[in-house]
Amino acid sequence: FFQNLNQHAPKIEISLVHDFSRKVTERIVSYDIDLGFVINPVRHPDLVLKKLGNDQIRFWKKKGHSNPPKRIFADSNLNQMAILLGKTYAKYFSDWSLVETASLELIRTLVSQGHGIGILPERIANAEGFDLVAFDKALPSYADEIYLAYRREVLASRAGKELIRLAHLNLPQ
Repeated sequence: FFQNLNQHAPKIEISLVHDFSRKVTERIVSYDIDLGFVINPVRHPDLVLKKLGNDQIRFWKKKGHSNPPKRIFADSNLNQMAILLGKTYAKYFSDWSLVETASLELIRTLVSQGHGIGILPERIANAEGFDLVAFDKALPSYADEIYLAYRREVLASRAGKELIRLAHLNLPQ
């Protein structure tokens, strides 16, 4: 995105906002921000949603680590992770400790260092330089859909049209 932006629209200024997808969506609808990359957005009549790709949230471990410590790293504030924990914790992980953090990057790092298993989107688990594998493919996973969200009014300006045109992630389906 930024490489395309630099090449095709170098004078457009960008402010990045990091938040839960539901909050980003609310801020787009309320005219607080113009567009956002969101996961599993709630449909709204004022939103245009352009699907960019899919992802899968599952339990991950360090590659080659057959017996990781009984510790799960997760962000249970994310609905998808809370659902996975709800489906599995009592049955499979009742004697494991749960360590919560809002940083998916920290979860990935701790799991890659062999400190336990983590619940992560596949795209984050498979990021360059990290050697994570599915902990147990028989465990449930959660399908995510990644969208570009914006209001139709954003297309009224030349800058808005250019941002929408450039705001794609080249995600494999």
